[in-house]
Amino acid sequence: MAKCLSIRGEEIIKILSRRKQYETRTWSTKYRGPLYLVGCKKPKHKFSGLCVGKVNVVNCRPMAKEDEQLACVPFDPQLYVWRLVNVIWITDPQPVKGALGIYERDIDYERDIDNG
Repeated sequence: MAKCLSIRGEEIIKILSRRKQYETRTWSTKYRGPLYLVGCKKPKHKFSGLCVGKVNVVNCRPMAKEDEQLACVPFDPQLYVWRLVNVIWITDPQPVKGALGIYERDIDYERDIDNG
């Protein structure tokens, strides 16, 4: 089973283009390791309902003012930043049923990745 996280389409683009290195959430996670990125169904986007990327979560901590640029959001002391590394595009995205929080799905895209 693979860990997944649903993210809005425009945010996935920022992560996969390596512009956004911190995902922000109102909740913390102790999870560290590989995480598949699934496009949220709403608002509708070309990545909605598709698993389009993979990252590794290596840290999670409260947001600091200096995190704004790499998080692509204004500073908010109530947010947590999740440090994302080893960003991988999935070259043949497949449908994945999303959920709230970190969730598990039976997927394996190792043959369909592009480290580009």
